[in-house]
Amino acid sequence: MRRALANLRPQTEIVAAAKRARAAGIKVAMLSNSFGAEPYNPYEDKGIWTDFFDAVILSEREGVRKPSTLIYQRALVGLGLTGPECVFVDDHAGNLPPAEALGIRTVHHTTDPAGTAALLDSLLLDRSPA
Repeated sequence: MRRALANLRPQTEIVAAAKRARAAGIKVAMLSNSFGAEPYNPYEDKGIWTDFFDAVILSEREGVRKPSTLIYQRALVGLGLTGPECVFVDDHAGNLPPAEALGIRTVHHTTDPAGTAALLDSLLLDRSPA
């Protein structure tokens, strides 16, 4: 797993947007179709794993994967928020409709991290803290 995920890197613009949101009092979660964190934690050396997220929802731990509505519901429970209070970003368009069905605002991230970060800033920083 370490070799397979060796090139996994967080996009600095997206991490910076998440940090701005947290600094404004907005909760931040990671919702990932992931193999989990045991025995190898692919997130550990990325500098954003520990104490960064208010909720971490990994498909391996949850026993359900995106785009199942259930995993988005678990994210909402983990955050203690309702769908309309949240924004969900994903690079796979097929993962967005189940979130939208729960009232979650969605952003399809493609190849422009700066554009996605600017959109997140406009959606999140213009809102009241969660």
